[in-house]
Amino acid sequence: MKYIIHWTWGIIQNLLGLLLFLIFLPFKVDKLDKYHEALILVCKRFPAGISLGMFIIMNKNCRGTYFYTKHIAHEYGHTKQSLILGPLYLLIVGIPSMVMNILTRLKLLRYGTYYERFPEKWADELGGVNR
Repeated sequence: MKYIIHWTWGIIQNLLGLLLFLIFLPFKVDKLDKYHEALILVCKRFPAGISLGMFIIMNKNCRGTYFYTKHIAHEYGHTKQSLILGPLYLLIVGIPSMVMNILTRLKLLRYGTYYERFPEKWADELGGVNR
């Protein structure tokens, strides 16, 4: 049932996620994995982590660490947000999350509070992540 919801209610972010998945798949894939219904692509050349519908793409640097498991659960929380919000996901979660990530990397926002802000805190809650 989740697959039907992903490909109807969440089709916009799933098409974008599939496109990114296909673009990065040929570039030094470190691991291809699955977490619940989400497909995870871990690759060397991806700068961060992103969840677009049921597609999660992550940088390989966190693989093999405790953070890897926590990061997957967090990104899966975004997958759940996509199921809840459908076509509004990119406006309510995707764009704000991306902007906050960029501002944090530019040190305009403090990293220590990144996961305390919306929509990251909500993704942690949905993914079962305790920080």
